[in-house]
Amino acid sequence: MSGTLEIAGLDAGYGRVGVLRGLDMEVRDGEIVAILGSNGAGKSTLLRTISGLLKPTAGTIRLDGADVAGRNPEDVSRSGLVMVPEGRQLFSGMTVRENLLLGAYAERRHKSVVRERLAQAHALFPILEERADQIAGSLSGGQQQMVAIGRGLMAGPKVLLLDEPSLGLAPAVLAQVFDALRALREQGVTILVVEQNVMMTLALADRAYVLQRGEVVIEGTSEELQADARVREAYLGFEAAAA
Repeated sequence: MSGTLEIAGLDAGYGRVGVLRGLDMEVRDGEIVAILGSNGAGKSTLLRTISGLLKPTAGTIRLDGADVAGRNPEDVSRSGLVMVPEGRQLFSGMTVRENLLLGAYAERRHKSVVRERLAQAHALFPILEERADQIAGSLSGGQQQMVAIGRGLMAGPKVLLLDEPSLGLAPAVLAQVFDALRALREQGVTILVVEQNVMMTLALADRAYVLQRGEVVIEGTSEELQADARVREAYLGFEAAAA
C-alpha cells in the first residue's frame, strides 16, 4: 500500500513563532523524497505538522487527495501517514515483539493482517524475529532503530515519515538501515525522510527539497542536487572532503 502526499501553502510554528512559511512539496506514489537543511530549517517541524502533532495555521496536506491538515495524530496515522520519530521512542520495558504489535494496534482484530505485517518486518530486519522476546531497551541503538521502523511498517503506511533515522548509528548499521529503505521502495512503500547525512540520503532518494528558514529554497532530483553548486558548497563540502 502506498500513496501520494501533496503539501500546499503550509504555515506552522509554535505559538507566535512561525517556522514553516508557504511551503509547497509533493511526494509521489512509490518515491523516496528527502528533506535536507541545516539545524533550525524547519525539517522536524514539517514532519510534526504532517503527522498531526502540530496544527498548521494555513495550507493543505493531502494524502491521495484527502486533506488531513489539522487532524489529530491518531486519525492521521489511520489515514496512512505514519511517522518513525527521531530518537526511536520505543517502550523500552516491553519486548521487541510487543513494540512491533503496538504499531498494528488499529488492526488487532484482523489477525491475518497483523501476521502478514509482522512477517514483512521480520523479512526486512531478521534480527527482530531472533530478538522477539528481548526487552527493547536492552538492544543496541541500531537494533532499536530497526524496531522503530518495523513498528511504523506494522501500521500499514501509505507514506512512511522518517525523522533522522541515522542518528547515533555506527556506519555499518547505518548502511543496513539505508539498504532496508531501498528494499521498501522496491516493495512500493512511499517514504519521506528528514536526514542530516546528506551524501547517503541523496544517493538513496529519488528527489529532495532543501529547506531554509521554513521555506523550500532548492528542489529537484537527487542527481540535480548533487550537481548543484549551492548544495555542494553548503551541505556536501565538508562531507566530500572527509570522504
